[in-house]
Amino acid sequence: MQNREIRTTTLMCLTSAHLKAMEVAKEAGALLSYDPNLREPLWPSKEEAKTQITSIWEKAEIIKVSDVELEFLTGSNKIDDETPMSLWHPNLKLLLVTLLLQVWNGVA
Repeated sequence: MQNREIRTTTLMCLTSAHLKAMEVAKEAGALLSYDPNLREPLWPSKEEAKTQITSIWEKAEIIKVSDVELEFLTGSNKIDDETPMSLWHPNLKLLLVTLLLQVWNGVA
């Protein structure tokens, strides 16, 4: 197997494990939280990263994303109320956005 195939297989297994863990936790009455902690170089492609992140996204009740992840998921670099709200789903209770990029660039 090539490195890319190994990474893809590993990521698919991890996603499957995460989904199963979330199912068990939800059945036990847990509040489900999620931080995608995006690391683009670890994914075979941006499209695959987005697909896998959104497969878990819909099940979470609390989600924390950075401004970098927000831009990755929405395609917008705007930091306003409307952009993160485009990611809202019916199960979501709280969506937190941290301003990582702006702090690094000395804006905040």
